[in-house]
Amino acid sequence: MDLQRQELLEATLITVLEQFAFLFADLVEKDEIEVEESEFAMVSLSFTGDFSGQLVLATPSSSCVEIAANVLGTDPSNPKAQEDAQDAMQELANVCCGHILTAIAGDEPVFDLGVPSFGILSLEEWNSLYQDPETLVFIVEDFPLLLRWTDTRAS
Repeated sequence: MDLQRQELLEATLITVLEQFAFLFADLVEKDEIEVEESEFAMVSLSFTGDFSGQLVLATPSSSCVEIAANVLGTDPSNPKAQEDAQDAMQELANVCCGHILTAIAGDEPVFDLGVPSFGILSLEEWNSLYQDPETLVFIVEDFPLLLRWTDTRAS
C-alpha cells in the first residue's frame, strides 16, 4: 500500500472513531499486537460509483459491545449495548466508508454503498486478513482493529 493511501485511511479511521464512537486509535506495526481471542467480528461493505471497491473492518467479537456502548453513550454491561453490537459495527463501516470516499474523491462524485455484511471470523480467517499486505492494524483503546480498503482506481 502506498504511503499516501495509508495516511489517508489512517487519518480518516482515527477521526471517525473519535467523533462517532469516542474511541482513540493508533496505527501500529503488525508485529506489535498479540491476540488471545478466538472469535472475531468482521463487517464488509462494498461500494460503486466513479470507482468501486470494498471496506473491511474486523475486531475481536467482544470489542463490538464496547464500540456499541460508546456509540450509545452507555456502559458495556448495558443490555442495549450488547443487543446493538452488530448494528454499531455495521454503522461504523458505513460512516468510515463514506468519509474515506469523500477524502479520496471529494464531495462531487456520487457513490452507492451496499448493505454492510456482518460475520464471524475464526482465528485462521483473522490471521489471513491480518497478514494481507493491504490491511492496516490499529489499537483502539485496548483492542485491535483491522482495516482493509480495496478499490478499482488505477494505480
